[in-house]
Amino acid sequence: MILLDPLARPVIGHRGDRAHAPESTLASFRQAVALGVDAIEFDLRVSRDGVLMVFHDGMLERTTDATGALADRTAAELGRVDAGANFTRDGGRSFPWRGRGATVSTFDAIVESLPRGCHSSSS
Repeated sequence: MILLDPLARPVIGHRGDRAHAPESTLASFRQAVALGVDAIEFDLRVSRDGVLMVFHDGMLERTTDATGALADRTAAELGRVDAGANFTRDGGRSFPWRGRGATVSTFDAIVESLPRGCHSSSS
């Protein structure tokens, strides 16, 4: 396995393909896999109702249209948050992912949606 080979130089999609899609979203992970990464990296947080969520920050403001702590919301509430709201590639002149359905996903939804054989790791 390439990730365990000390001589290998694996390509890892840090929070997916976050240069081209909102980080830690299903869209970002799918793009990274399509580019041929050897693995994707993501962080896990726990929602108020105890569900594992794929999200980097403890707070929602930096990448979403919501405010407050992720841990204060249920998985269903987080599934309605626009995780593409603040994504920009041009310094804030445009927000191409706003309103396009990128949400905070559960760990289970991400795993079920990615191709089998895709490596995953949580930091």
